[in-house]
Amino acid sequence: MTNATGATTYNVTRHKGIQLIQRDVLQDQRLSFRARGILAYLLSLPDGWKTSAAQLSKQLKEHPESADSKAKEGREAVERALRELVTVGYLGRERVQGEGGTWSTVWIFGDDPAAVAEAVAAEVAKRRRALRSS
Repeated sequence: MTNATGATTYNVTRHKGIQLIQRDVLQDQRLSFRARGILAYLLSLPDGWKTSAAQLSKQLKEHPESADSKAKEGREAVERALRELVTVGYLGRERVQGEGGTWSTVWIFGDDPAAVAEAVAAEVAKRRRALRSS
């Protein structure tokens, strides 16, 4: 399921068929458990998945296992968790201009903040080059 109006996501730590998450990430005391859970979920998504804070919230609310539980997260709670991930460096979000002047947000996430920062810079540069050459 993708959301055409959401951000395009790219995971910089990809493994085939299984998602390995470094213990340091899961035990990072700078993050709330909500942020750690959302990062674990994001890491499980394929590259190119389109989502947003609102879409993530909707997915969590509609998940069959959360119907009778407290696993429901509102858009603002999801956005706060995403801001935590940006602050610590596990998520990079950049708005980029595309063809025709349209703007979109690229989310790049992973379990290594240095790799995330490098990937964000590379993706923004790539999109700017593409925009100039079009």
